[in-house]
Amino acid sequence: MIRVNETVIIRAAPTHVWHKIADYAFDEQWRDGLIEMNATPPGPAALGTRVSEVLQRGGRTYVGTTTVDEIEPGVGYGFSGEGPSGRITGSRTVQPGSIRGTTEFTYAFDLQPGLFIRALGPIATRIARSAMKRDLATLRTILEHEVRFPSNTLLPDADSRE
Repeated sequence: MIRVNETVIIRAAPTHVWHKIADYAFDEQWRDGLIEMNATPPGPAALGTRVSEVLQRGGRTYVGTTTVDEIEPGVGYGFSGEGPSGRITGSRTVQPGSIRGTTEFTYAFDLQPGLFIRALGPIATRIARSAMKRDLATLRTILEHEVRFPSNTLLPDADSRE
């Protein structure tokens, strides 16, 4: 069993973080190697949302399908499914951080690996954990930048400065 459970503190409101992580289409912006992500129906995660993803890691392509099977809007959701890499169950949760204006986002999954990944042994867990830490750092950077520079803020361009 490969078990990964990582938490990142994001300087953004829980509602902002929830809005982003509940939309699977946003995953393509922060998950390295994710080349395709399709949710049916599109939009925020809901009970029964079916997700197919194509991920490239280590020179291999992995295709998986999961279904949202638990949800508490604004707080978290659980998913399960399978693909060539094995059977997966996981969750994404959002809660207010201990410092005002921050959010703790936790992304966790358990993978019952297929033969190829099982052959990698303990290194597979280290690879998965390392990849998730990098992805969560990217997510934090994107969301904190959005909070600091909202899209509705007009920033002067270089040509308008004297």
